[in-house]
Amino acid sequence: MKTLLLGVAVVSCILGGQWNAAGQTYGTLVFNNSAALKITNALTGAGTGPDFRVGLYAALDGTTNEAVFTLTHVTNCLSGNSAGLFIGGIRPVPPIPSGMYGMIQIRVWEAAYGNSYEEAAAAPPMNGRTACLGTSAIMRIQLGGGGVPTGSLTAPGNLRPIIVTSESLTSFSINDVLVAEGSNGTVQATFTVTLLPPSSSATSIDFLTVDGNATAGSDYVATNGTLSFAAGQTSATLSVSLTPDVPVESDEAFYVNLTNSIGALIARAQGRCLITEVRLMGLSVDVSITFNTVAGHHYVVEKSDDFVNWSAVTGAENVTGTGGANTIVDHGGGCQPSRMYRARLLD
Repeated sequence: MKTLLLGVAVVSCILGGQWNAAGQTYGTLVFNNSAALKITNALTGAGTGPDFRVGLYAALDGTTNEAVFTLTHVTNCLSGNSAGLFIGGIRPVPPIPSGMYGMIQIRVWEAAYGNSYEEAAAAPPMNGRTACLGTSAIMRIQLGGGGVPTGSLTAPGNLRPIIVTSESLTSFSINDVLVAEGSNGTVQATFTVTLLPPSSSATSIDFLTVDGNATAGSDYVATNGTLSFAAGQTSATLSVSLTPDVPVESDEAFYVNLTNSIGALIARAQGRCLITEVRLMGLSVDVSITFNTVAGHHYVVEKSDDFVNWSAVTGAENVTGTGGANTIVDHGGGCQPSRMYRARLLD
């Protein structure tokens, strides 16, 4: 469950210039917040980004029914160095005339779910949960007249922290798997399907395999079916048989898709199986040749596989003597059935 805390800095009131139907000017207020009172994820402590909206709602003095409140202004949370702050500014607050008391409320919602708090609250779930949203307490504020600021959302008894939550809904998910293909027997790719949070009633989900660059019939055996979950059950497995082959192949993949869920949503609908082959790419047994030297003189170390033809060991064509023992390595020399070495003085 995602939880956020909202704080809003001082919101003061000034005289506005917009007229209402009764010929009075609407009250206006400065709608802003500070770094000390930004919108923060209560679980991580990090400020939120532009994926949330903050709405200023207003109603006539004495109104306590939230359904009557009108959305007067929408702003967004910022990202980057301003994470958790929302755009402020001087905003008219209809239907409240300047100098009068009115009822104010701050509402926060996840922008992907709607253009207002009400739309987000009524939106269908996405990614296995409902929208993150929440409201402040209803506050009674006097909008200033004559340009005199008289009200503040953060005055004692006004704004309090807003806990913004979402409801996690029961949803199916499937994982990815990595399988090493064999050449002398059938190998199973086993996927796990999870259902979280647990359901209080029986549920089910269909599955079927889908080709990637691995193809059914040559790389794996196509399959489909239904997984049934009893009340409280949180996981089940399904297996797909891989087809063994001898030729060396590059890594290949196929997929298992979840469809037609009953009694739950689908949070992750596709699982990937990566088929790999573990192959020896090379083998090297090295030979170390150590010989005595005289300082300042030069040597060559040679090798032969037939005791007749000799060639220099790579990197040992001209070895400078140190006055002590020198060691040369013939990489891969130990893999030869019969190899001889010798060192010769060049000068």
